[in-house]
Amino acid sequence: MYSLISMFEFMFQWISIQGLIAMISSNLKRNTMLLYISYISRYLFPIFLIPYLTRVLGFEGWGNLIFYIAYAAYVEAIIEYGFDITGTRDISVHRDSRKKREEILSAVMTSKVLLSALCLIVTLLLTLVFESLRQDIEIFVGLTIVSIVTNFSMLWYFKGIEEMKMVSYLTITSYFVSSILVFLFVIT
Repeated sequence: MYSLISMFEFMFQWISIQGLIAMISSNLKRNTMLLYISYISRYLFPIFLIPYLTRVLGFEGWGNLIFYIAYAAYVEAIIEYGFDITGTRDISVHRDSRKKREEILSAVMTSKVLLSALCLIVTLLLTLVFESLRQDIEIFVGLTIVSIVTNFSMLWYFKGIEEMKMVSYLTITSYFVSSILVFLFVIT
């Protein structure tokens, strides 16, 4: 009788481990596929936008826009400061502790607010110092604000709790909507 019970216990544990491995494997495959789709969309949408923008804006307008986008990328890198990597890692490690996740979220967001304020002040000072930036102040400050707002997305948090479906939907939707807005509002 004892050996029969032991055999059933062993089979139950083995089935549970096999089920767990299958579940992890399927979640891993799904999450990997969703991340690939997100990253592909990051490069796919500009393929359609760049020819349109260069034709509509001309060489000088395109050059100015690229300069402003490059500046906004620097602002985004300063505000991001590696939080998307370290925050994701820390949330993933403490996924089961709501209190610890709240602490991590609070620390990351507070840091981003402070860095955003600093970047906005620098941007406004640059517009006061350089005449060329004042000519297109709406675009320069607007792209800076867009890069600041982009940094407050919670995608790093969703990656940490492994909600890749939400990450993919938000990423693809944001690229799609922004592309549509470019085609609607960039006319001359």
